[in-house]
Amino acid sequence: MNPFQYAILPFKRYFDFSGRSSRSELWWFFLFTTLSGYLLQFISFATLSPIIAILLIIWTLFLMIPQISVQVRRLHDLNRSGLWLLMFYGLYFLAAIFIFFGIILIEMGNFGGSGMMIILFLVICIGVPIWQIVWYCLPPVDQDNRFGPNPLLMSASSPLSPASATPQPKATRVSQNPVPSAPLASETTSSASVNDRLRDLNKMYEDGLIDEKEFKSKKKKLLDEL
Repeated sequence: MNPFQYAILPFKRYFDFSGRSSRSELWWFFLFTTLSGYLLQFISFATLSPIIAILLIIWTLFLMIPQISVQVRRLHDLNRSGLWLLMFYGLYFLAAIFIFFGIILIEMGNFGGSGMMIILFLVICIGVPIWQIVWYCLPPVDQDNRFGPNPLLMSASSPLSPASATPQPKATRVSQNPVPSAPLASETTSSASVNDRLRDLNKMYEDGLIDEKEFKSKKKKLLDEL
Protein backbone atom coordinates (compact mmCIF):
# COMPACT_ATOMS: atom_id res chain seq x y z
CA MET A 1 0.00 0.00 0.00
CA ASN A 2 1.16 3.53 -0.75
CA PRO A 3 1.12 6.45 1.76
CA PHE A 4 -2.16 7.85 0.42
CA GLN A 5 -3.91 4.48 0.87
CA TYR A 6 -2.64 4.31 4.43
CA ALA A 7 -3.78 7.90 5.08
CA ILE A 8 -7.38 7.29 4.02
CA LEU A 9 -7.66 3.77 5.47
CA PRO A 10 -8.88 5.02 8.91
CA PHE A 11 -11.80 6.73 7.13
CA LYS A 12 -12.81 3.35 5.69
CA ARG A 13 -12.55 1.87 9.21
CA TYR A 14 -14.32 4.86 10.78
CA PHE A 15 -16.19 3.03 13.56
CA ASP A 16 -13.91 -0.01 13.67
CA PHE A 17 -12.53 -0.29 17.21
CA SER A 18 -11.46 -3.92 16.76
CA GLY A 19 -8.55 -5.46 14.92
CA ARG A 20 -5.11 -3.91 14.50
CA SER A 21 -3.49 -0.97 12.70
CA SER A 22 0.12 -0.69 11.62
CA ARG A 23 2.46 2.21 12.32
CA SER A 24 2.15 3.28 8.69
CA GLU A 25 -1.63 3.57 8.91
CA LEU A 26 -1.56 5.66 12.08
CA TRP A 27 1.28 8.04 11.18
CA TRP A 28 0.28 8.68 7.56
CA PHE A 29 -3.27 9.38 8.77
CA PHE A 30 -1.99 11.78 11.44
CA LEU A 31 0.21 13.54 8.89
CA PHE A 32 -2.67 13.93 6.44
CA THR A 33 -5.11 15.24 9.07
CA THR A 34 -2.53 17.59 10.61
CA LEU A 35 -1.56 19.15 7.29
CA SER A 36 -5.18 19.48 6.19
CA GLY A 37 -6.05 21.15 9.49
CA TYR A 38 -3.20 23.65 9.19
CA LEU A 39 -4.19 24.38 5.59
CA LEU A 40 -7.78 25.18 6.61
CA GLN A 41 -6.54 27.36 9.48
CA PHE A 42 -4.24 29.28 7.13
CA ILE A 43 -7.06 29.84 4.62
CA SER A 44 -9.39 30.90 7.44
CA PHE A 45 -6.93 33.48 8.81
CA ALA A 46 -6.00 34.70 5.34
CA THR A 47 -9.56 35.17 4.07
CA LEU A 48 -11.37 35.79 7.39
CA SER A 49 -14.19 33.81 5.85
CA PRO A 50 -16.76 32.48 8.32
CA ILE A 51 -17.52 29.63 5.90
CA ILE A 52 -13.93 28.37 6.09
CA ALA A 53 -14.03 28.70 9.88
CA ILE A 54 -17.20 26.58 9.98
CA LEU A 55 -15.61 24.01 7.65
CA LEU A 56 -12.61 23.84 9.98
CA ILE A 57 -14.87 23.12 12.95
CA ILE A 58 -16.81 20.46 11.00
CA TRP A 59 -13.57 18.86 9.78
CA THR A 60 -12.17 18.77 13.32
CA LEU A 61 -15.32 17.12 14.68
CA PHE A 62 -15.39 14.67 11.76
CA LEU A 63 -11.85 13.53 12.59
CA MET A 64 -12.51 12.77 16.24
CA ILE A 65 -13.87 9.23 15.78
CA PRO A 66 -11.25 7.92 13.31
CA GLN A 67 -8.46 9.48 15.39
CA ILE A 68 -9.68 7.54 18.42
CA SER A 69 -10.34 4.29 16.55
CA VAL A 70 -6.96 4.21 14.80
CA GLN A 71 -5.18 4.77 18.12
CA VAL A 72 -7.18 1.95 19.70
CA ARG A 73 -6.21 -0.38 16.84
CA ARG A 74 -2.55 0.70 17.11
CA LEU A 75 -2.63 -0.23 20.80
CA HIS A 76 -4.14 -3.57 19.77
CA ASP A 77 -1.18 -4.03 17.41
CA LEU A 78 1.01 -3.74 20.51
CA ASN A 79 -1.21 -6.34 22.25
CA ARG A 80 -2.49 -3.67 24.64
CA SER A 81 -6.08 -2.84 25.46
CA GLY A 82 -7.71 0.25 24.00
CA LEU A 83 -8.50 1.28 27.59
CA TRP A 84 -4.97 2.72 27.70
CA LEU A 85 -6.25 5.52 25.47
CA LEU A 86 -8.97 6.25 28.02
CA MET A 87 -6.26 6.55 30.65
CA PHE A 88 -4.30 9.00 28.47
CA TYR A 89 -7.38 11.21 28.06
CA GLY A 90 -8.03 10.94 31.79
CA LEU A 91 -4.55 12.29 32.49
CA TYR A 92 -5.16 15.22 30.12
CA PHE A 93 -8.39 15.95 31.98
CA LEU A 94 -6.46 15.84 35.26
CA ALA A 95 -3.95 18.33 33.82
CA ALA A 96 -6.83 20.71 33.01
CA ILE A 97 -7.96 20.46 36.64
CA PHE A 98 -4.44 21.25 37.87
CA ILE A 99 -4.13 24.38 35.73
CA PHE A 100 -7.64 25.48 36.75
CA PHE A 101 -6.77 25.31 40.45
CA GLY A 102 -3.39 26.86 39.71
CA ILE A 103 -5.08 29.96 38.30
CA ILE A 104 -7.40 30.14 41.32
CA LEU A 105 -4.44 29.91 43.72
CA ILE A 106 -2.67 32.70 41.84
CA GLU A 107 -5.73 34.90 42.27
CA MET A 108 -5.68 34.08 46.00
CA GLY A 109 -2.00 34.97 46.28
CA ASN A 110 -0.87 31.42 47.03
CA PHE A 111 2.04 31.31 44.62
CA GLY A 112 3.61 28.21 46.19
CA GLY A 113 0.49 26.10 45.64
CA SER A 114 -0.08 27.54 42.17
CA GLY A 115 3.50 26.73 41.22
CA MET A 116 2.98 23.10 42.21
CA MET A 117 -0.22 22.93 40.14
CA ILE A 118 1.57 24.37 37.12
CA ILE A 119 4.44 21.88 37.48
CA LEU A 120 2.00 18.96 37.59
CA PHE A 121 0.22 20.38 34.55
CA LEU A 122 3.48 20.60 32.58
CA VAL A 123 4.60 17.11 33.62
CA ILE A 124 1.38 15.59 32.27
CA CYS A 125 1.21 17.72 29.11
CA ILE A 126 4.81 16.90 28.20
CA GLY A 127 5.15 13.37 29.55
CA VAL A 128 1.93 11.79 28.27
CA PRO A 129 2.43 12.81 24.58
CA ILE A 130 6.00 11.47 24.71
CA TRP A 131 4.66 8.24 26.23
CA GLN A 132 2.10 7.91 23.43
CA ILE A 133 4.60 8.68 20.67
CA VAL A 134 7.06 6.08 21.97
CA TRP A 135 4.35 3.41 22.09
CA TYR A 136 2.96 4.29 18.66
CA CYS A 137 6.46 3.98 17.17
CA LEU A 138 7.02 0.48 18.55
CA PRO A 139 6.86 -2.52 16.17
CA PRO A 140 3.89 -4.88 16.35
CA VAL A 141 3.78 -7.55 19.04
CA ASP A 142 3.51 -11.07 17.60
CA GLN A 143 2.32 -11.99 14.14
CA ASP A 144 -1.03 -13.05 15.62
CA ASN A 145 -2.17 -11.77 19.00
CA ARG A 146 -5.50 -11.70 20.85
CA PHE A 147 -6.73 -8.80 18.66
CA GLY A 148 -6.11 -10.44 15.26
CA PRO A 149 -3.41 -11.04 12.64
CA ASN A 150 -0.54 -8.68 11.92
CA PRO A 151 -1.84 -6.15 9.32
CA LEU A 152 1.60 -5.84 7.73
CA LEU A 153 1.48 -9.47 6.62
CA MET A 154 -1.44 -8.69 4.35
CA SER A 155 0.29 -5.84 2.52
CA ALA A 156 3.50 -7.79 2.00
CA SER A 157 4.15 -10.13 -0.87
CA SER A 158 4.66 -13.07 1.48
CA PRO A 159 1.82 -15.42 2.47
CA LEU A 160 -0.53 -14.56 5.27
CA SER A 161 0.97 -16.39 8.21
CA PRO A 162 4.43 -17.49 9.32
CA ALA A 163 3.43 -21.09 8.81
CA SER A 164 2.90 -20.39 5.13
CA ALA A 165 6.51 -19.22 4.69
CA THR A 166 7.51 -22.89 4.50
CA PRO A 167 5.76 -24.66 1.63
CA GLN A 168 3.43 -27.36 2.83
CA PRO A 169 4.61 -30.75 1.61
CA LYS A 170 2.13 -32.58 -0.52
CA ALA A 171 0.68 -35.55 1.25
CA THR A 172 1.68 -38.94 -0.10
CA ARG A 173 -0.81 -41.76 -0.13
CA VAL A 174 -0.01 -45.29 0.87
CA SER A 175 0.38 -47.38 -2.24
CA GLN A 176 -1.03 -50.49 -0.64
CA ASN A 177 -4.47 -50.82 0.92
CA PRO A 178 -5.54 -47.18 0.48
CA VAL A 179 -8.45 -45.96 2.56
CA PRO A 180 -10.22 -43.26 0.48
CA SER A 181 -12.69 -42.33 3.19
CA ALA A 182 -10.00 -41.36 5.72
CA PRO A 183 -7.81 -38.39 4.67
CA LEU A 184 -4.22 -38.26 5.82
CA ALA A 185 -3.40 -36.14 8.88
CA SER A 186 -1.06 -33.91 6.87
CA GLU A 187 -3.84 -33.17 4.35
CA THR A 188 -6.28 -32.25 7.12
CA THR A 189 -3.74 -29.95 8.78
CA SER A 190 -2.86 -28.31 5.47
CA SER A 191 -6.52 -27.70 4.60
CA ALA A 192 -7.23 -26.24 8.03
CA SER A 193 -4.21 -23.92 7.70
CA VAL A 194 -5.32 -22.71 4.28
CA ASN A 195 -8.88 -22.16 5.51
CA ASP A 196 -7.63 -20.08 8.43
CA ARG A 197 -5.49 -17.98 6.10
CA LEU A 198 -8.44 -17.54 3.73
CA ARG A 199 -10.53 -16.17 6.60
CA ASP A 200 -7.72 -13.74 7.51
CA LEU A 201 -7.44 -12.71 3.87
CA ASN A 202 -11.18 -12.02 3.60
CA LYS A 203 -11.08 -9.99 6.82
CA MET A 204 -8.21 -7.81 5.57
CA TYR A 205 -9.99 -7.27 2.23
CA GLU A 206 -13.19 -6.21 4.02
CA ASP A 207 -11.16 -3.81 6.18
CA GLY A 208 -9.65 -2.24 3.06
CA LEU A 209 -6.05 -3.25 3.82
CA ILE A 210 -5.64 -4.78 0.37
CA ASP A 211 -7.29 -3.99 -2.94
CA GLU A 212 -9.38 -6.38 -5.03
CA LYS A 213 -6.55 -7.31 -7.38
CA GLU A 214 -4.20 -8.27 -4.56
CA PHE A 215 -7.05 -10.10 -2.80
CA LYS A 216 -7.80 -12.26 -5.84
CA SER A 217 -4.11 -12.98 -6.43
CA LYS A 218 -3.47 -14.10 -2.85
CA LYS A 219 -6.70 -16.09 -2.76
CA LYS A 220 -5.71 -17.97 -5.93
CA LYS A 221 -2.34 -18.87 -4.44
CA LEU A 222 -4.00 -20.20 -1.31
CA LEU A 223 -6.53 -22.25 -3.24
CA ASP A 224 -3.70 -23.75 -5.29
CA GLU A 225 -2.26 -25.18 -2.08
CA LEU A 226 -5.35 -27.31 -1.47
